[in-house]
Amino acid sequence: MFFRILRKELIIPFLIGLLMLAAFQNCGKAGFESESSAGFSQLMAPLDNRIASAPYPFDANLNQIAYMSCPVAGQTNLGKEPSFFTYPFFTLRAGAYDNREFAPDFGLANMSNQEKDLRLKAGLRLKPEFLTHVENQFKRNDSSIINSTLEGLSLSQPGYLGLGLVNIERSKMSGGFGWDYNLSHSLLTSLFTPELLKSLTQATAFDMSSNRQRTSMFSALDPAERGLSGSLTWGKGEEDQKTFARELRNNLQLVLGYSEAPIENITDFVDGSGKNGDGNFSTLLGRGYRLKFSGLASQGGLSALDSRFLVGVEEVELNQRPEINKTLQEGQKWDCFSLRVVRHIDRIDPLTGAPYCTGVDPSTCNGIGDAMGPNNSIIRGVRAVCPSQMVTSLNQRVNLSGQSVRLNWIRLQMARRILPAEFWEVNTDPYHMCAVSTQLSESRGSCYSSGDTNSQRFIQYSLNQTLPDGSTRPCGPTGNECPSFISICYRYH
Repeated sequence: MFFRILRKELIIPFLIGLLMLAAFQNCGKAGFESESSAGFSQLMAPLDNRIASAPYPFDANLNQIAYMSCPVAGQTNLGKEPSFFTYPFFTLRAGAYDNREFAPDFGLANMSNQEKDLRLKAGLRLKPEFLTHVENQFKRNDSSIINSTLEGLSLSQPGYLGLGLVNIERSKMSGGFGWDYNLSHSLLTSLFTPELLKSLTQATAFDMSSNRQRTSMFSALDPAERGLSGSLTWGKGEEDQKTFARELRNNLQLVLGYSEAPIENITDFVDGSGKNGDGNFSTLLGRGYRLKFSGLASQGGLSALDSRFLVGVEEVELNQRPEINKTLQEGQKWDCFSLRVVRHIDRIDPLTGAPYCTGVDPSTCNGIGDAMGPNNSIIRGVRAVCPSQMVTSLNQRVNLSGQSVRLNWIRLQMARRILPAEFWEVNTDPYHMCAVSTQLSESRGSCYSSGDTNSQRFIQYSLNQTLPDGSTRPCGPTGNECPSFISICYRYH
């Protein structure tokens, strides 16, 4: 399900995922068979009270967030709204994934299975507080009574889940950009659909506790709606990118929140008590993700003239005041890395027709090069090395938090979740750290305002342009276009 929503009421949101409410006509008798059938009607009032007093049942979180600084990510050649699956460019992309298979490569092979479930698996689950409430009230915790309680709550509880950008300081809610946003890929289909609830109620419990594993992939749903992920594609030029990045750095947080009806604006989000306050809320039901930016990438020696590298993520529970910093409370660890976006035409050696440094030890051949201009002139810093990654590079081990890990390989796996091979070539070797859009990608959109295939215009990968008189000027509006980057953060502990 894809949407294009015009900005309303001077609010600054974008919404990535919208969920459709599956309304249940009645709670039914499923799950109450142990009660006397003769006295069932007399029991409805107390049963309703037991259901109505239940805490909100759902809890969702994310463990991977990416930011792409491409200035024209919001433009598409597809002739329709860009989708998560068919459009290679984005501005923000976030999702929930199962990272347990990477535990050995995270250096966590000896961690207990329960701890791996808690730390390495993100997604949607039934809250432990909700499951405890059901067991305390009904003296049962089987899936039948849980489903019956959920059906009852579906009549009064928020049934939609979505992503949005919300001001960290809620008093600023009345300000904003004034532009429209391109939205793509709904997160899920509905929180109260039987197929989804079946996955949640049958999720594995941790020992004998009320904690259940999270689910991030719902195989019973339509393929386009199975994953808990979403993206924003936005921007028509470098000034758009700069404005958006400034707001991300200073004012905005990514919110995974809930609503009572189909989301059209962040005013549809409910507050910590589950009530809609038309945007006048000091709390929010859900999680906030505050993004940290820098002018220097975490790894790879990349730099920029402004703070366009995503270098950290802080997860906050917004249900109450003061807010709960989940990153500190859980001792979370996130790894962030950035890739330079290199145009294919800028990485090809004119003498060989192959990418510069192909098959060569990355430590001896890397960096930024020059191009030949008119009359044998040299144009400095407008070529970049980005060959295919070597197997030896993927098998290299480095120290990460005291553990020897295949960091290059891990990062390639994380990158592939948001940069599919049909759209992007990726090299996560620290001497290269780059991504190149494929021909298919170039047919659907563009990263650079100068065009991804225009050889007459240049990307100043060196950041500063050398002029004919020997002086220099920075990349940007008065010179060659500045390089763009893709930053990816994932939780590994």
